[in-house]
Amino acid sequence: MNDVRDALVTECIRQAENSRDTYASFYIRLRDLRTIRAAMWIGSAVAGTVGAWQMVAQSIPSLGVVCVFLGTVIPLISRAGRLDNTILALAKAAVEFNNLHDAFRRAAKIGSLKPFEEFEAEARALFKRMAQARSPATTVPERYFKKARKKVEAGHYMHDVDLAPHTADGGTRA
Repeated sequence: MNDVRDALVTECIRQAENSRDTYASFYIRLRDLRTIRAAMWIGSAVAGTVGAWQMVAQSIPSLGVVCVFLGTVIPLISRAGRLDNTILALAKAAVEFNNLHDAFRRAAKIGSLKPFEEFEAEARALFKRMAQARSPATTVPERYFKKARKKVEAGHYMHDVDLAPHTADGGTRA
């Protein structure tokens, strides 16, 4: 029975790591998508304003036409690319994977101390949640996964409590 428990603990740890890497890459991609969205909004406003000013001033009419065109087209490109929907879906997925990371970690560290049947039921429920979280097949370009791995390996997602062994009374062991 210990072999099965150990295998289940190992799998919970593996899934916690998978979840962490996934949510980290999603959060990095979200940051970029939100920057792109802000740039599109600002670019559209600036282009429209410059275009209107140029048309009123009549100094460079062709520049005014181009800027008004860009001020009109940029929001349409954002809508056509469903940027807002993509951001919302990615944010929702990132939060779920973040929650799954914590849940798998707790299952491995705490749930594994329960009677095996309770631990197994807890792990099975988490595996089911993981399958549901993966079902939309949300992905990000490979470069975001690589950036996330670098951040994880550099300790950006490590908590102080994880750095040193702790005793039950809150102190650290030497």
